[in-house]
Amino acid sequence: MLFDAYAEESLNGIGHVVQDIEEVAQYTEGLRARLSELFASTHSRFGVSFSVPPEGYFQVEGHFGLVRANLLYANEGSGTFGRVVLRKHTLDEQGRDAWPEIWAFRILKDGDVWESDSGPALYNERNTPNEQTCVAVRRLVESIVLSAMKPR
Repeated sequence: MLFDAYAEESLNGIGHVVQDIEEVAQYTEGLRARLSELFASTHSRFGVSFSVPPEGYFQVEGHFGLVRANLLYANEGSGTFGRVVLRKHTLDEQGRDAWPEIWAFRILKDGDVWESDSGPALYNERNTPNEQTCVAVRRLVESIVLSAMKPR
């Protein structure tokens, strides 16, 4: 496989990676706390329990199985972001454990939380009023549950 050289704007977009990751990490911790609160308050509606395992960002378990979320950091030249990848436990054709990706969302270094890999932005962790944040995180919780419900 042949690879091309990176454009100058991509190289300039790398920025201060350590500082950027620290900023993103603050936003991701705040978001995880909000998700935990909302999952607790919607347990009777969705029948899904939320927990934070020693490894991973979070996991949800319920009638539709087990879903684990991992937080990965990346940079596409426009800045560093966190990508939360959801994987659902299933079995492959040989009956072995498998964890296929089922969905992902992003947290950008400016605080924007995207509804998926391509957006749109649901809200901003830094400066969205609390009422609007609750509505946006509720939508994120519903998207996570919907992803878990899909067969794999």
